[in-house]
Amino acid sequence: MRKVLRAVVLTVLLALLPAGACAETRIMVVTDLHYLAPSLYTGSDLFLRAVSQGDGKMAHRSAELLRALVEEARHQRPDALLITGDLTFNGERLSHMELADAMAELWDEGIPVYVIPGNHDINNRNARMYFGENTGPAESTTPAEFADIWKRCMLPPEAASSMSYTVRLNDDVWILMTDVSVYEESTETYGFYGEDHQNWLMHVLSEAKRDGVTVICATHQSLIPHADYRVGSFSVYNREYMLADLRAGGVTLNLSGHIHLQHVIERDGFTDAATGAFSVYDHGYGMVTVGDDGSVKYERRLVCEEHLPEGFRGESLAFFSANTVRQCDRQLTALGVPEAERAAMIDYACRFNAAFFTGTFDPSDPAWREDPALRLWETYGSRTSMGSYILKMIPLEP
Repeated sequence: MRKVLRAVVLTVLLALLPAGACAETRIMVVTDLHYLAPSLYTGSDLFLRAVSQGDGKMAHRSAELLRALVEEARHQRPDALLITGDLTFNGERLSHMELADAMAELWDEGIPVYVIPGNHDINNRNARMYFGENTGPAESTTPAEFADIWKRCMLPPEAASSMSYTVRLNDDVWILMTDVSVYEESTETYGFYGEDHQNWLMHVLSEAKRDGVTVICATHQSLIPHADYRVGSFSVYNREYMLADLRAGGVTLNLSGHIHLQHVIERDGFTDAATGAFSVYDHGYGMVTVGDDGSVKYERRLVCEEHLPEGFRGESLAFFSANTVRQCDRQLTALGVPEAERAAMIDYACRFNAAFFTGTFDPSDPAWREDPALRLWETYGSRTSMGSYILKMIPLEP
């Protein structure tokens, strides 16, 4: 796996613009909000139990996270806010409507917002509402309904079989909002680059080359795998074709999400920046700054503490870690691992998982490899899903 970015504020400099470009442009990138309308779950203990068995999404605090995002955007005042898919928990129509209304407020305040759907957002059969100890289906969202709800935050589609479009942000910077999600009949986790995508993309890149414009791409699924596990689920299925077309058109940066972890990877001059899920600890976003000196900078930023309820980030870490504890304890108990060793292994897994998903994990730090708990994972848990994942990311020998 490629080197993971280390600091809480992560920076990648990319030579994308020709010298003498326009004044600085700032693009705020958020992904995987997984917003759930509070009226679909308020007062339901069943929902709280269900979400606590999930993957760490703070869906039960959706309203507070949405307020934090809006306040952060108001504070930052970017030239554009991009949301790269999985806007909703499971494609609930009401969730889309409430979120779109909040983004319309930012438009009214002079902050343009642009969205593309993710694999959770359209034709999702898991759209549900919760009431007390019961649950039932909620209205889901068709492609046509998505386009109607989000019409203020999208431009007319330019690729016939998707909702892809071009944001001509200024005279020098364009953004390809590329919808590669698969949801025509039912949702799939992978993305697909089709002929309609290619025809549109090649036309736009030809225009951009003629006009001397720099183009940045945005997708939900990644164009370069960020981890060695579940590659097919997290990336564009036929990504090599899309990468070849983007490279030929001079594009060197793609902004993605979907994998929920913060990670930036470069391969053969092309960079895919996967921004961590906003709904998951530690609630970050990306800021792309296109400078007037011919550079592009991607930074990982955290939502300001004052925009979150007091103690929220600590609660979120505990919620995220509880998922790791549950997985590890179940797997290690089944193997009969002694209690003391099991506790040390679980503590190690929690620390690693939090660092890995927030982009602060440094594989060159010897402390990870020298920790005795890693040897315990090799001894007791190498064949578990958590153990194989840890040992793949932190091999015993450098």
